[in-house]
Amino acid sequence: MERYTHKSADNQRYILDVDRLIQTDEGYFGDAIALLGRFEDFYQDLILDQKNISNQLEALRMLEKTKTLRYRELFTQKLINQSILLHLEKYGLKEE
Repeated sequence: MERYTHKSADNQRYILDVDRLIQTDEGYFGDAIALLGRFEDFYQDLILDQKNISNQLEALRMLEKTKTLRYRELFTQKLINQSILLHLEKYGLKEE
């Protein structure tokens, strides 16, 4: 993945070169903004998936179908998603 930012000299902030942004009446756009937007879409989808998986797992538990392949697949996906969320949290990218 191409990097659009670099750290400031004091390592406190991320800097985006101004030539990467294009200003319009609506705001700014450019490659870095598009990447941020795709990341935000990914994050929202991941959170929604976790909620949906939890609901499906609960429904299968109520039907006493915890030994089914579907339950195990959903549980595995929930663990994978949780691992991704933990990595995001490590970098301060997870909502509180």
